[in-house]
Amino acid sequence: MPRRRKCCRIFRRCASFIAEDLGCHMDDVNVKATTTEKLGFTGRGEGIACEAVALLRKADK
Repeated sequence: MPRRRKCCRIFRRCASFIAEDLGCHMDDVNVKATTTEKLGFTGRGEGIACEAVALLRKADK
């Protein structure tokens, strides 16, 4: 369980940095993780992977 708490702190910190860079509220940012189910180099522990998804909308004038 301590590992999960550590991840949560890291995710909150990441969300804070992303929100600051984007100029939005931290509640508008979601950071989550998943496993690769032992597939490929990440599953074998030989490296890490990162993926980003963003939903953008035109600002109201």
